[in-house]
Amino acid sequence: MDAYYFIRHLRSRYGRKPIWTDEGTWYPEACRWARMEHHVCPIGWKNFMERLNQTFKDRVECFDDYFPCWKEECSRRHVFLWIRAFSFYYNTTSSGSTQSWASPQRSTTLP
Repeated sequence: MDAYYFIRHLRSRYGRKPIWTDEGTWYPEACRWARMEHHVCPIGWKNFMERLNQTFKDRVECFDDYFPCWKEECSRRHVFLWIRAFSFYYNTTSSGSTQSWASPQRSTTLP
């Protein structure tokens, strides 16, 4: 029943889009009740998406240790901006970044 209400909420918010799920036995029935197109995600995609989500959660958790949000109830915009700040930080400080950023320290050499 919870899956049905969740899928119905998705439909009211985003319209009739295909629903991709894992092999859960309750999803096909919930999608049929909500009159949504249902597809089962192949195993390879499922593993890839789970790993992608876990990597994102791990990195965001480390970022949150240094830049926590102290607001009681964050707005969606605030969360979006926080994730953009994380993305900027991660992309500009990661070892694989192709951009080089100047150090904020001043030069100590004499002219």
